[in-house]
Amino acid sequence: MTKRSTYGAIALAFGAAITVTLSGCNVPVLSQTTKTYDEARAAQTAALKPKVDGSSLKNQGYLTVGLRTARSTIPFYLATDAGETSGIDVDVASILASELGLKVRFVSVASTSKGLESDCDIVMDTASNSDVAGARIVGTYAEQSTAFFHKGASGAVSAADLNGKTVGLQGGSVSQKALGDSGLTMTQKTFDSLNDCFDALAAGSVDYVLCDAYAGAYLARMYNGLAFAGTIDVPQTAGVAVASTNSSLLKALGEAMGAAQMGGCLDIVRSHWIGDLPVLTAAEQVKDVPKSVSAATADDSSGGGLTVGGNAAAPPA
Repeated sequence: MTKRSTYGAIALAFGAAITVTLSGCNVPVLSQTTKTYDEARAAQTAALKPKVDGSSLKNQGYLTVGLRTARSTIPFYLATDAGETSGIDVDVASILASELGLKVRFVSVASTSKGLESDCDIVMDTASNSDVAGARIVGTYAEQSTAFFHKGASGAVSAADLNGKTVGLQGGSVSQKALGDSGLTMTQKTFDSLNDCFDALAAGSVDYVLCDAYAGAYLARMYNGLAFAGTIDVPQTAGVAVASTNSSLLKALGEAMGAAQMGGCLDIVRSHWIGDLPVLTAAEQVKDVPKSVSAATADDSSGGGLTVGGNAAAPPA
């Protein structure tokens, strides 16, 4: 399993994570008075006008964002040894902070409920079907699912395409369990890392890889001819958790999420990290997958959240 980094509070101005040029996303624009990116970013930060009352925030002037670094993995979150952070969660939170007229501060939290109670204003990447006490989920910017990847065109395959084929997996991963809970008859080949799984797929030593959909899409972009082949489960959407009692921030955040979606900012983040992976819905699920006998009789008590387990991707060397 890939080792994941954790970190303390880091203050960032918007623009540090995404370096594309799109005025609708409030990316700093160079001018005669701000000739460098850092100057433009500093000028933009100085001009921020908060749209949320300071009493609704943990730190006035900042949107304090909780990241569950112990469970989040690439492409949602990654950190270098130098303390630099990036990922979908970092980028989306930075966009939302900018829309709210705030700077952004990131903190590591152990859980959504504990984070909102004492450490942060919002928690990223929370499943929309989660039952988090005292919290509401705002918007949607990602999906949680386990997916197949193969050499070929992007799109959901059928169970008939999978049966009898070889699949690369990380041993002991959530993906391996998901395959075991299905009635698919595939030859499993296990690897130490997800990166090794995709190397094997590119080399033709396995027919498919089964892994977390977003981690897989992130890695598939680095190879020629590898593509999404459908999910093994019904995808669950994920959004931003906010304390249900914080009505002012709930309203403002909903408006900020809507503006980010309408302005195309969230599409840019998605494309940057996971390429052309489609928005995952039930339509992207592999067709006609039977349940195994044990899975059909087992009590499903998954709790509505994806635990990545051994599905972690590592950044390219």
